[in-house]
Amino acid sequence: MIVQCDQCATKYTVPDEKVPAAGIKAQCKGCGHIMLVSRPAPELTLDEPAVEPDRPEPEEFEPSGEEARSSSSIPWRGLFLVGAFAVVVGVGASYVLGQVLNRSLATFLAAIFK
Repeated sequence: MIVQCDQCATKYTVPDEKVPAAGIKAQCKGCGHIMLVSRPAPELTLDEPAVEPDRPEPEEFEPSGEEARSSSSIPWRGLFLVGAFAVVVGVGASYVLGQVLNRSLATFLAAIFK
């Protein structure tokens, strides 16, 4: 393999068997820079299929009876409408309560300052 110094770009030829799998530190004879020399990653060619880890095949699951009805018949649109209605009612109730308190406060202040 050919190794090149990161600092001065001096190139060295190193036998592959001299470099362990974890890599090794080497010092450049030209500039003294210490560099990590590691083996290059193996290249995949188009002729070799990539090896994938063994994975179990997914099992087919068909819900039956109660499970089939409960999972596929959730009324999402209805739930959305109920939520929207609750927000509208909450805002309306807040407005009405604010008006009542405002009038009560006005009546109370008018009674005090008569």
